[in-house]
Amino acid sequence: MTTKKIFFIPTCVLFLGALLLSSGCEDNMFLRSSKKMKEELQGTWKRNHLGIVPYFGCNTGSGNIEKYYFQEYWIFKGDRLYTVYNFSAAPTCGSAYPDVGTKDFSIDTVGNIYSHTDKVDTNIVASFGVDANVFKAFLNLDFISGNNDTIVSDNNLVPKWEFVELEDGRLYIAADNESGTSVLQKEFYKVQ
Repeated sequence: MTTKKIFFIPTCVLFLGALLLSSGCEDNMFLRSSKKMKEELQGTWKRNHLGIVPYFGCNTGSGNIEKYYFQEYWIFKGDRLYTVYNFSAAPTCGSAYPDVGTKDFSIDTVGNIYSHTDKVDTNIVASFGVDANVFKAFLNLDFISGNNDTIVSDNNLVPKWEFVELEDGRLYIAADNESGTSVLQKEFYKVQ
């Protein structure tokens, strides 16, 4: 009986050591809590386009392309994710509605809701959840509105993103492209 107990302790220590070594030193998602990650996401995140100034272009009908530069924000508020585009000017593009995205519904970068047309447009509204296991964590999206508004969505419609990093005000997520041809990645930093 004593021999079994003595053998059991080194075996457990060896197993736990192997488990920790197999997780790798760079694994930021090892043993993360879904609840704590969801709390850490709450707030406003600005997308880092890695030095590229993103823009939305539309044909004016005269052969000219109007460019509207924008900043992209993801706002996690409660169980909702609002993807907001703050344009340099309200895009007109010959439409009766200068808004792109969810019409006549805007949320500013603090999370205040407005019902008017301006240069701040909410393109995607989704409920979200965080699913974490021992080694990986995922951001799961369930789209509520805006899922057909892909003018500037840049593949936001992927329903499952893997967390690469979530710490120190940095959010880095990646997913397989729905076409299966590439990997999509997005990087954000927390602004509020």
